[in-house]
This record gives sequence, C-alpha cells and structure tokens, in this order.
Amino acid sequence: MSKIPRKPVSSVTEPPSSSRANPSIASRLECSASAWTAAKLAVVLGMSRTTIYEMVAAGDIPFFRLGTKIRFDGVEIAAWWRAKSIPAA
Repeated sequence: MSKIPRKPVSSVTEPPSSSRANPSIASRLECSASAWTAAKLAVVLGMSRTTIYEMVAAGDIPFFRLGTKIRFDGVEIAAWWRAKSIPAA
C-alpha cells in the first residue's frame, strides 16, 4: 500500500475573516443573479419546501410564475426577510 501525499497545512487557504465569509441570509439572496426555486430558498431560509409552498398559497411570501413554475426574486425575498426579521435586543 502506498501512502497518499498530503498537502502541507500552510498551503490550505483560510476563508477571509470579513463579513463575506459568513454573509447574512438577505445578502445571500440579493447576490443571486437568477431566480430562486422553492427548494433552494427553503435551504437558505431553514424551512421545508412544503412550508415555502404553503406561504405562497397563503400569499405570505413574494413570488412570480414562469409558466407553471413558481420562482422567487432574491431582492424581493431579501426585503421581505428583513421586514419579517425581529431586530436583536
């Protein structure tokens, strides 16, 4: 058995320590150039896909349709998320 060579620890790049390393949910949504699917939005918001669709049906979340598909605009969702968020005390 041969050993697999390992990279030295010094060559491993560290993530930057700026706010870009851990962007807020709203920032992540705004940076996307494409429309969001319910599945991807659910992951980012920490909800189930079913919950996203229930919110769509109730008119509680901004969305648009592409034919029969439901999509979400990142800028609109970010604004909605900020309006719904409870400010830290």
